[in-house]
Amino acid sequence: MGFTRYWTIKKTIPHDKWDSFLKYANSIIEYSISDGIPLGDGSGEGSPEIDKDSIELNGVDEDSYESFSFKRVRKGNGWEFCKTAHKPYDRVVYELLYLASIVLGEEYLECDTFNNEESDDIKIKKILLRDFKIDGLLEKSNKLL
Repeated sequence: MGFTRYWTIKKTIPHDKWDSFLKYANSIIEYSISDGIPLGDGSGEGSPEIDKDSIELNGVDEDSYESFSFKRVRKGNGWEFCKTAHKPYDRVVYELLYLASIVLGEEYLECDTFNNEESDDIKIKKILLRDFKIDGLLEKSNKLL
């Protein structure tokens, strides 16, 4: 059964904000892999691809579905989506979008992923902030909790 995450990049993200986001995004990806979530590049092979302009990842083998591609540079109207079918990598997509919403803010990102979320997702948000010790971001996240 399909399940889709949606977001909009409102405008191109400056390099300094992108670098701040990547600092924590790398930690989320590394932690997720060590926690047993199989992650590959956009085609579900190798390793997630992270560079100065994008993050590309997917699940691996039967845990892959559709590529998650999060880009610094806005294209077209900026509207993006990723169908995850609730595969294990959906948790990583969720955490990366949540992190991006806090680090980048509403000026750069609009994301409906956090509307009408279940209570388990609120726990994930709190764990994300605690586990990665994202100083100063807890106050900013209260709008989403």
